[in-house]
This record gives sequence, structure tokens and C-alpha cells, in this order.
Amino acid sequence: MATFSAEALCNAPDDNQVLKATVFFGDRQAEPVSDNHRFATARGHVEWSSHTLIRTARFEPDLAVRDVTARVKLQLGQGTDGNGGVQNWVLRVERFNL
Repeated sequence: MATFSAEALCNAPDDNQVLKATVFFGDRQAEPVSDNHRFATARGHVEWSSHTLIRTARFEPDLAVRDVTARVKLQLGQGTDGNGGVQNWVLRVERFNL
């Protein structure tokens, strides 16, 4: 399980922009799978705000070695001009045996 928390900022001239966040374990996208995880949305009076998302992945027991390094991909949405970013972020990874 991965928990990603950050202070995020997203702005655009017409307030029509999003900052997307996707969590991966190795090359596998964590659940729930989507191509549109909105982490922050542009709106008037731009300020830093706190956001958190939780994602999971299940790996069956296997003797083969595999890379399940947790990482977060941040991306501005398609379309209008804008910018976004994060600060004071943390990625926490927990493992549970089922």
C-alpha cells in the first residue's frame, strides 16, 4: 500500500487545468487503475493545499526476483496552458501479508 501526501499547486489562465498523480510499483500501476487521477485542480486565488491519495497492489508469492519499487508520476493534464507542482511531499509504503 502506498500513501502519497503533498502540498500541491495547480493554476491556469482559465482555471481549466489539473495535476494528475499516478502510483506505480515497478512497471505496474497501483489500484485503482485509471488514466485520470486528479490530484489537484486549478481554481481562482491560487494557493498551496494539502492532498493525499492511497493506492494498493497485490503481489502473489513468487520465488522470482522482481522490481516493485514504488514511485509517483505527476503530470499536467492535456489542453490549456498552466503549471503545477508539489512541495513537502512524502511517499509512505507499507507491506501487509495476507
